[in-house]
Amino acid sequence: MACLSFIQLGNNTINVSGSRHHRNVVDQYARKEDGTPYNLSPFIMPFDATLVTITAATRENATWKAQVRSNGIAVNGAELQLNATKSGLIDINIQFFKNQSVEIYLESNGIPYPSVNLIFQQNI
Repeated sequence: MACLSFIQLGNNTINVSGSRHHRNVVDQYARKEDGTPYNLSPFIMPFDATLVTITAATRENATWKAQVRSNGIAVNGAELQLNATKSGLIDINIQFFKNQSVEIYLESNGIPYPSVNLIFQQNI
């Protein structure tokens, strides 16, 4: 099972999330709430927006990277590196455009039950 993949937090803010329900996740795309990996069915941005925050957590201390991709390619600067910790966050400012695909990738040699949240603020 995976967590909810899209929540509207307010009129101009959305949360896109994904996770993997496995003890030892190695270099895989996160899954949506229905279990579909993001590389097979990405989130499509409904409006021009700025990625303002990435949060990530896992059950145990781990070293790994939560990476945002678009059309299978890493988005420059859109990642959160965690080093021997259970959780972390980063505030960033990266532009996304209406109809752009958004995918969450989990990079590591073993992550116990990872989850990632992306917070987007609509550009007005």
